[in-house]
Amino acid sequence: MKYLARLRDRWADFQDLRTLGAAEAVLTLDSGKLFFVGSPAEAECDPSSPGAVALAALSLGLAADCRVILLLPSEHFSTSEHQFGTLDRGALLRALHFQQDELFPGMEPLVVTAACSPSPSLALWMRRSELERWQHAFASAGLKLLAVGPRNLFRQYLGVTGFSSLDGKSMLEATVDPQGDLTGWSIKESIERNGSEDGDRASFPWKEFKGRWRIRRPDYLFLLEKSKSRSRFGLWLGLAVVAVGMLLTYVVLPFTQQLNLRAELEQQAADLRQQAGDVLALREQVMALEERLAPVLNYPKIKIGTLLMLLDENLPKESWLLGLRVTESNVEIEGVSPDPSRVIELLSVRPEFSDVAFSRAIQQDLRRGRGEGISQFGIRLKLTGIDFDGWRQSVRKKDE
Repeated sequence: MKYLARLRDRWADFQDLRTLGAAEAVLTLDSGKLFFVGSPAEAECDPSSPGAVALAALSLGLAADCRVILLLPSEHFSTSEHQFGTLDRGALLRALHFQQDELFPGMEPLVVTAACSPSPSLALWMRRSELERWQHAFASAGLKLLAVGPRNLFRQYLGVTGFSSLDGKSMLEATVDPQGDLTGWSIKESIERNGSEDGDRASFPWKEFKGRWRIRRPDYLFLLEKSKSRSRFGLWLGLAVVAVGMLLTYVVLPFTQQLNLRAELEQQAADLRQQAGDVLALREQVMALEERLAPVLNYPKIKIGTLLMLLDENLPKESWLLGLRVTESNVEIEGVSPDPSRVIELLSVRPEFSDVAFSRAIQQDLRRGRGEGISQFGIRLKLTGIDFDGWRQSVRKKDE
């Protein structure tokens, strides 16, 4: 099963290259203009509107049903770094897909593509809804969008290695190592003037590109036809396996059954041991990631609305609050009441509060419109069950 999975990954990579090689145009969106790579043609458009970009593509002279690769500015993408050097690309994509909610809590559905480098590995993310908007816009214009990717990796797609590409607009620098793997994706805080100008020229190779383009690195492109091609491959692979199995069963198996049975069982045992090792390694990496995220997930939470309702329910008649301040688990309230001591008594018996005491002297409320016998009070108390000190100690221990 393991070798079959590897074979399917290799065949899928071959299909990706074949799909991208069938593209008739590579388009790049840059500063409100759409460039046709390898051609002097360009068109102005609204970069925030996929529909406007698709119409601009038609104005470049593309024929109907033209197969297109679209390169977008770097702000359409984000990256995450992972210690998954022992996984192949297919296993890494599956692992990141299942961990999306933990890596990006509260985010809308994302799609991911990645290339494994020895360690660490960088994964590239894009919003699924945005990817579908681009695909729908080009389909409505009669064009076939094969893939979408970041434009600052243009030279990597052509097979160039060992370079850094700086996007002068967003100040985002992408670094590719001599092996061709993406190893850096970061914002530059400050750059000298000469360095910025050089970065601008290096970041826009499509403007002066005169050669014959060919996408050689599909790792960091979002392939829109991948699922369809893979499902078709799975169908043909299944039919091929059935045919070969029937042939072996009818012709070869009767003569070699006894001899091959032992070898097959030993091979299956070896494969299961290897798979068990991969699963354990992935489990350790997932646990390490969960441990890194634990301080954020365990941050103490205070529901202000619930606290206000609880305080209001435990105030005597003709008493009300004038102010509330919450600092971590410490709460200070100010209010008026005909009997401030009764307020202390009612709050002290609540299990949700501790260390209930006056924070200042009781003063008579002399403001116009107040009844006689109304006093101003200030009370300090502490919320039970919310331990910020313990949380900080746990974070410090993890940092050490």
